[in-house]
Amino acid sequence: MKQLIINKLYIFSIKERKARSIPFQKGRNVITSSSIDGTKKGKSVILKSIYYTLGADCYFEDKWNVNDKIFIMDFSVANVNYYIFRNQRLFKIYEKQPFIEIFQTISRHELAEFLKNIFDFAVELPNREGILEIAPPAYNYILNYLDQDKMDGTNFTSFKGLTQYADFKDKVLYYHFNVYNKDYYSIVKQIENLSSECEKLEKDVILNQNMVARVNRNINNSDYSVNMDNLQSEIEKSKEEYAIIIDKLSRTKKILINLCNEKEDLISHMNSLDIFTKNINNDIKKIVNHECPYCHSVIADQMELRIENYNTVEDALFLKTELEASLIEIERKINKEEDRYREHLEKLQKYEERIKINTQEVEDVLKYKGYIEIRESLLKELGELTSNLNKKKNSLDDKKKKRKEYNEAKNKVNNKYYKLMVADKLRFGLVEIEDKKLEDIKSTFVAGGSNKPIATIIWYINLLKLRREFNKEAIQFPIVLDSPNNVETDEEKKHELLKYLFEIVDDDTQLIVSTLGFTQDEFPDISFSNVIELNNEKYKLLLENEFEQEKSFLFQFMSKAELQS
Repeated sequence: MKQLIINKLYIFSIKERKARSIPFQKGRNVITSSSIDGTKKGKSVILKSIYYTLGADCYFEDKWNVNDKIFIMDFSVANVNYYIFRNQRLFKIYEKQPFIEIFQTISRHELAEFLKNIFDFAVELPNREGILEIAPPAYNYILNYLDQDKMDGTNFTSFKGLTQYADFKDKVLYYHFNVYNKDYYSIVKQIENLSSECEKLEKDVILNQNMVARVNRNINNSDYSVNMDNLQSEIEKSKEEYAIIIDKLSRTKKILINLCNEKEDLISHMNSLDIFTKNINNDIKKIVNHECPYCHSVIADQMELRIENYNTVEDALFLKTELEASLIEIERKINKEEDRYREHLEKLQKYEERIKINTQEVEDVLKYKGYIEIRESLLKELGELTSNLNKKKNSLDDKKKKRKEYNEAKNKVNNKYYKLMVADKLRFGLVEIEDKKLEDIKSTFVAGGSNKPIATIIWYINLLKLRREFNKEAIQFPIVLDSPNNVETDEEKKHELLKYLFEIVDDDTQLIVSTLGFTQDEFPDISFSNVIELNNEKYKLLLENEFEQEKSFLFQFMSKAELQS
């Protein structure tokens, strides 16, 4: 099991030339200040800055301008030391030895993907399009940080921007508890798709069955199988003879059409010759009257023009005689082809009479055959649909069985959750919380007044216990709790709450807690690795002398452009 251990946190304000460095150790770390005037010393700023530096967004007070600060954290994972640098949206990660930059980005998703390589862990959630993706880093730390101003029962409100994933609470919890993972979301998606496909196939099957029933009603239980077989046999025997007759009819018809077209062309030419001859005769009359037929001038010698026109008329009459002979020949051919066409038609009529086709019977038989073919096609399709539906249902059942395994794992988590919460409810006397509200980790409960912060803390702590039990191989992050005893309650409850926190962690777990007026003498049976008391003035966490001490350390992380800004 990996652990992330925070070794040191650095906060710089280049504008003010102030800084603060805070060392941490494995085990129990307490940041405290005087119980009399120890508020506003910067305890909350330090605790908020831890996971802020690691990529989450926390709620800082308005007086603390986080945008003009630079945060650097020295941390280790599996005995490998790193630095992480943050300035607003800019993140840079370095190997400590040798000091070398290994990553930088302004994208929270890219940061989460890179940190996954270091942590061997990253929460993955379905986005609003249903696609599984690595969530921003805040979701990794969601169980490990509690803001004193955000103690809101069973709601995660210590980090900003968590609602970018719809209904994220149970998805995040079960991912941390190793119930949900890539395989789970893949199965859920497959179940969703298979259910949709089965629903569509079931509708198609019902539609197909209704169509088969309708075809069966149209058949009316009539049996045309004998007639149809006879008809099919007769049609096969006569198909070739019928095709020959139809072919001859078709060819004869084409010949007739061509001959008729030739006849019309000859008649048209003859009409044109008649018109031509008529025009020539008119020209001859004009010549007799001493008038030129072309320019209408008076001519003296008429003989030559008259001879020329007479020759043209003779040629036209001779051509017309030839056309009349051709017309007679074409009409003869037309009559011959018409006789042949009539002969083929008679053969077709005799053929049809010979095979004695009953039109109505043919229609009935063909209709019956059509219905049979449709029914066979529908039944074939119905078989395919039913087979496909059964396969999909079997696959769906398999996926649901696998999902059931995840549901059983969820039940184990919820059973353990119930036992832990009931025990702590009794320990702190939280009688207003109904046991029924503790049966499901998704359920919410509310404790009133001074019990609300206590209920919130024990809820977070029990979630961490569940994570450690059900996801033993996952990296353990530091537990960071801001002023858990900063509640309006009696001193006995405050002491009991701190004791509860200190007891739930061992010396290998890093716990970082802030509180007012802490003394180790109050907890003689508990060892503390690090107690830091803040003695600075209110709102003056950063110090000038620390900037001078640490500025050389800061500058090795920054380019000239960053220094100038």
